[in-house]
Amino acid sequence: MSNIKFVNGNYHLETNEFIYGTNLNPEINLNYDFGEINSHIQKLIKNRLFYENLGVEKGNKLIDYIRNGINGNHSDKIIVLIGPGNNGKTFLTSCIENALDNLVVRLPMNLLNNSKICELVEKIELKKVALLTNEENIKIDSGLIKTLCGTDKLVLNSEKEFINKTLFMIETNKEINIDVDNISLLRRIEYFEFNKRYVNEYKEVLEWNDIRKDKSFEEFTKSETFKINLISILLN
Repeated sequence: MSNIKFVNGNYHLETNEFIYGTNLNPEINLNYDFGEINSHIQKLIKNRLFYENLGVEKGNKLIDYIRNGINGNHSDKIIVLIGPGNNGKTFLTSCIENALDNLVVRLPMNLLNNSKICELVEKIELKKVALLTNEENIKIDSGLIKTLCGTDKLVLNSEKEFINKTLFMIETNKEINIDVDNISLLRRIEYFEFNKRYVNEYKEVLEWNDIRKDKSFEEFTKSETFKINLISILLN
């Protein structure tokens, strides 16, 4: 049964059950605490990280992609978070990285090349989400994208085969460098545009100051309460 190891037990992904125990080498270095899970805080987190920029429909779609990645379900898409600077892309991916801990890896864009497939596979092995920041003049290898999004086994050597189950997320300020004439390749890219167009639309979500008056939201994202509520959103 697939599970995620916390300090104080295992979260079973197939049954959504948490079984208490002690893990000396947890994947997520915090205690899973049901007492910290708060529906109001979760609404606020969804609003600030997802809905303000993307709207409810696209925000929930991105959450579903991440949830499926955590569950180890194969994705036929590369996720691209796109928009001008200082609009929440890096803030979102940093929150995901800090919360999910060893389930996440940050990679340089130049690894998205078939010539570096062995190095790439080594770095994403046992990881649920791979985060990348777009760099200028690096063209993404169309063959590698098909490999990452496809379901065929890739034979790396005589002893090792590989089917990708890691979700790839690229954050970028402009269009990524790919072959725009390759329609089958374009279908494997899912864009999420960040521009804060929805920032004032969710009045039913409690304002941060209605929940905690002692610290800013940015400070709160470093706390275990924030992490466990974000993890709960992404698991359930």
